[in-house]
Amino acid sequence: MESIILTSAFTIIGAIIIFLISEYIRGYIIMPSIELRKYIGVIIAKIIYEDQYLLNINAGLTSVSRNHEISEEFKILSSKLKALAHAIIGYDFISKIKLVPPKIDIDKVSKDLIGISHGILSYNLSDSTENQTIAINDIKIRLVEIGGIVSHDFIGNN
Repeated sequence: MESIILTSAFTIIGAIIIFLISEYIRGYIIMPSIELRKYIGVIIAKIIYEDQYLLNINAGLTSVSRNHEISEEFKILSSKLKALAHAIIGYDFISKIKLVPPKIDIDKVSKDLIGISHGILSYNLSDSTENQTIAINDIKIRLVEIGGIVSHDFIGNN
């Protein structure tokens, strides 16, 4: 009789421990990883939406207030991307098993988003629309790579 009670107690304690560990992994690793990937999608959508603006950023075709608004939006995108990556516990280990993009890629994309917000990109561009198109496509390719998305429409013509 005692062995049945001990076996039941150990089974219950083991189940509770497994449940707590799985909830910890879900809450602090899996869900933030999913949120990071979703946010990469938000950034991709924003770049697609603002594509024509980005190509004309130095041409003076938009109002000063619109320029400032979009600049602030890209700064926020960059900041939140880094914050989401930082919030994932054990990020370096998780990136090695390909659940999240490598931190260096997150840093590059964040730098490019800040560059977009300043109208410079990280390419030290002239006002050439051709150079801007190349730089924006490079950013798109990097986003596609870290987001695990394959879309020729996204990378293609602007």
